[in-house]
Amino acid sequence: MATVADILDQDLPEGAAEDSTSSIPLLAGEKTELPDRPGVSTTTATTA
Repeated sequence: MATVADILDQDLPEGAAEDSTSSIPLLAGEKTELPDRPGVSTTTATTA
C-alpha cells in the first residue's frame, strides 16, 4: 500500500496499512534494505 501511495503521490489515511513500508527507495537505488524488514519472496507453484 505504501509503495502504491508513493507512486500516486498520495497520503494514506490515518491507521490504513499501518505496517506498510514503501519500496520506492529500494527501486530508486537510494537504499539497499527496508528498515526492520528482511526481503521476502513468495512463489506459487501449480501443476496441471
